[in-house]
Amino acid sequence: MLLEAHAAQDDGDGGLLAVLDCPCAPDEEELAYPLLFHAIDAEPDIAPEARQAMVRCLVQRWGADVRAIVTTNNRTQFCPLFIAALNTAHNVVAFLLDECGVDINTAMPLT
Repeated sequence: MLLEAHAAQDDGDGGLLAVLDCPCAPDEEELAYPLLFHAIDAEPDIAPEARQAMVRCLVQRWGADVRAIVTTNNRTQFCPLFIAALNTAHNVVAFLLDECGVDINTAMPLT
């Protein structure tokens, strides 16, 4: 609902993509991930089907980047596939691999 409201106000300057891609917690650098990463993360504890539905909506309807790589302040790197596997979100892993075409051999770039 909030993304729809923001999209309705979007003046074509890429504001909606900024909402999808910007860190959600800028004051907590270690937890500042794009919205898709928060949808995949194990917190809050929600049903796997609901988590997959959120991820599917963010990717298919809003264009969230399934190949995004986020680097935290301590230089740890994450991608959606890694977060899903780490949190044993099997249905999200399957969605990313089967429907989004993410490569199973995805590796983080060296820093």
